[in-house]
Amino acid sequence: MTPYHKRVTAFTQRMAQDMQLRNLSPRTVDAYTYHVDRFALRFGKHPEELGPEQVREFQLWMVNELKSSWSQFNQAVCALRFFYSVTCKRDWVIQQIPCGHRPKKLSVVLSAEEVARIIACVRNIKHRTVMLTLYAAGLRISEALNLKITDIDSQRMQLKQALDFRL
Repeated sequence: MTPYHKRVTAFTQRMAQDMQLRNLSPRTVDAYTYHVDRFALRFGKHPEELGPEQVREFQLWMVNELKSSWSQFNQAVCALRFFYSVTCKRDWVIQQIPCGHRPKKLSVVLSAEEVARIIACVRNIKHRTVMLTLYAAGLRISEALNLKITDIDSQRMQLKQALDFRL
């Protein structure tokens, strides 16, 4: 048993056993039982007495009050889904407990001036050539590492497409 289980109630103990039968990791067992216990404590009732409305309220509490990260939020969702669908065998669970989605972040795009400053810092001509080739061709590091002399069409100053097939 993991450290959290010193404080486990009967329903989370049953849930922990269900997870052990499915060979889930001890850390997953610990995290899931923690979230289900916290859910029960939030309402002061046994989780079997709680339904979709309380789950929704709990999720809103996690987002608005606790300011939980999306990974912590989704971990709680998975814990509640497991508890209700496996331990309690309730059908409404999966449809009623939505997961949160992490906001998408745009990647940083350097300006032409920033790129020029980075390349200017490289003094070694070989390294500078590699940097310029990477940037000009939009190559990934793995693509650059697989680049061969035969991939270069020096007449047209282009890289051949054969590079794509060796990755």
